[in-house]
Amino acid sequence: MFPTKGAKGTPNKSTGDGTGGGKGDQGSPEGDPNSKSYLGGGDGSGEGTGKGDLKGGFSLKNRKKVTIPAPTACPGKGKVVIGIKVDRTGKVIETTFKRFESTVFDDCNKNNALQAARTARFNPDPTAEEIQEGTITYINEVK
Repeated sequence: MFPTKGAKGTPNKSTGDGTGGGKGDQGSPEGDPNSKSYLGGGDGSGEGTGKGDLKGGFSLKNRKKVTIPAPTACPGKGKVVIGIKVDRTGKVIETTFKRFESTVFDDCNKNNALQAARTARFNPDPTAEEIQEGTITYINEVK
């Protein structure tokens, strides 16, 4: 038997593994054939739900929140994702509505989330990229 080029780890006897339903193992040819992480990537940073001023979370590499105000509540239930650009001082300098990542699309939820995200602040980092991109996700639970 010849080793598979680029494969790492101990070969397995799988006839098909992954989310695609076809033959073979899903993943990168350079990946571990025994891994159960089909998608890979990500740095694991961000915050989840919990006590505080945000239901949802944020993703901004190597940054911590100083404050992320919750938006004014609107009718409806779902998630609003806002793209953010943050400068080295931790100030949000631009916000955009991420339609394809959101599940709530009405103007009230969208505009209130955009407004709240503009006032979010993160820790300063003089060594960060000049403009850093990330997201803030707001979860609306109003019935």
